[in-house]
Amino acid sequence: MARDLAFRHGAFREAAERFEELLTISKRYGSIPGQAEALEKLAGCQLVLGEVALAQQTAQRAREMVARLGLIHRLRVVVEVGWPSAMAYYLDGDWPALAAAASQFVERPEAARSPLGFFVAANAANNHSRAGNEAEARRILTALLAILPAMQPTMYVHNGTVNIAATTVWELGAVECAATCRELALDLIAAGIGGHFMGSHELTVARMAALLGEMPEASTYFLRARTELEASGRRPLRAIVDYDEALALLRTHSIDHARITLLLDAALQQFRTLGMEAWLKRTLEQQEQLALRRHPTSSAK
Repeated sequence: MARDLAFRHGAFREAAERFEELLTISKRYGSIPGQAEALEKLAGCQLVLGEVALAQQTAQRAREMVARLGLIHRLRVVVEVGWPSAMAYYLDGDWPALAAAASQFVERPEAARSPLGFFVAANAANNHSRAGNEAEARRILTALLAILPAMQPTMYVHNGTVNIAATTVWELGAVECAATCRELALDLIAAGIGGHFMGSHELTVARMAALLGEMPEASTYFLRARTELEASGRRPLRAIVDYDEALALLRTHSIDHARITLLLDAALQQFRTLGMEAWLKRTLEQQEQLALRRHPTSSAK
């Protein structure tokens, strides 16, 4: 039930409660795999709900427990690639190291036989993008997006794979990939599959529509993303929505400076409250760019 709540419905509050129950029961019966599973998933729920310090503590406990399961246990890739990548997305991290770790897993023969292979490939693309390895990010992304449309929306972690791949497309401004990602996200919405730890399907549609220059659709889905994320309590991603809509308006050279200012101010406040320093820095940079756009002559003095 807890996995369905988190992976299929995006109900992270409810999932966290069930993983707490799993942790308690696993402790009672001495189940190491049960405790590892509960701690790893609980850390992810805490992170997306904005309980950052608690999530970091839980993640450390998860790593210690997973280390007791051996080198080939499936949770190794989650605590070594999936969790650190999610944490870095919200709080920043060692992107070159994360890119190398993800690529190393993708190159293993077993990766091609598991949905986790697609998921980690999406992480590899995103991590390479953040590390500045744009060519490698695009290479992985192109291969991945050639396969994903043939997958069923209900496939395990397909929602996370799409969310992360689309995040990479957004970061790179890869317009040529936007239509595919938008359709994948719309298929997930139609199938009733919720967002993953690093994404929202509504936000994906908004981002992709913005890249395609379809701002009315983008505006609609930015609003839907806000509504969905506020209802589910996903505070870090909710803050990113405001930043991303401002970025979309800046990228399309919108003259609605008041709207952009409002969005950046709201994002800044939320990032500061949540301790999302990397996103705080990004927002300040966009505010500087907006100031230059509004007052180019005075800024040049």
